[in-house]
Amino acid sequence: MKIVALDLPAGWTEEVFHFLNQRGHETESLTPAAPLSAAELASSCDVLIVTGPEGATDLIGQVRDDPQAGSLPVAFWGDEKAGLLALEAGADIWIRAGEGPSTVALRLDALARRSRLGGAPRLDSLTGLIGRRWLLELLRHEFDRCARYRRSLGLLVVEPDPIETINRDFGMDVGDQALRGVADLLRGLVRDVDLLGRLSGKRFAMILPETDAGGALTAASRLRAAAEGYLFPALRSGTPLHLPVSVGVAAFPSRSIDSADDLLGRALEALEQAHRRGGNAVMAFGASDVIWSRRAPSPGEFE
Repeated sequence: MKIVALDLPAGWTEEVFHFLNQRGHETESLTPAAPLSAAELASSCDVLIVTGPEGATDLIGQVRDDPQAGSLPVAFWGDEKAGLLALEAGADIWIRAGEGPSTVALRLDALARRSRLGGAPRLDSLTGLIGRRWLLELLRHEFDRCARYRRSLGLLVVEPDPIETINRDFGMDVGDQALRGVADLLRGLVRDVDLLGRLSGKRFAMILPETDAGGALTAASRLRAAAEGYLFPALRSGTPLHLPVSVGVAAFPSRSIDSADDLLGRALEALEQAHRRGGNAVMAFGASDVIWSRRAPSPGEFE
């Protein structure tokens, strides 16, 4: 398998790559003149190693949220502060800067083998929900079923708005507890036939079989309202947290959706629109304006 290091120190990569080559892996160190997209990176390697502190976490988030990137395993190399942020952004493993090259090579080899054999564990370790890779497999299975039998399929992508603020003000442990609280809230809102998982660091997805666009919007609005009225316990602040969420909605059948990756991409686009409206909002892909937000609609806006 090919393992690529992006913008890492030459001395470090030489030592680690020596051990990886002995284990049969192809290796390459890249320092591109222009940023590469998540899809370009996924097409060029089987495992990606990045460093930070800030740009790498943005890149990891792009890899996790871009359907074209598939399930590219990502390792982060750096200090503790940046490493924790990278794990929050969706990195598969964190490599401490002081670890020995043979130990690092063994960890990367294990990550590569895990990817070859079908990916990460099926359940997310923090929330207990379906993990990203299994969630994407289930989404593709449900989409293929619905396309074949001409059934409807809804998808919600949910993101709590102020997680970064919570991490900064109260610490990562409080942020993790808040994410677990969001997961518990979502569990109480899904039907038996729905599928709920953690899509990336702070994003969740709900797959809604037999649900058209109207039903998906109704479910998203109920979810947003439930989160707005819910108090999440905090570990250090001593004060319960309000944690509003934004929701991106997409549904099949649609003229612009031909695959599960299209469906996910449209839901992510809708989520970004919700964020641009200030958060605590529900947006549907293709909608001319916001479906619900904390800003009251003006008269005649939806006529």
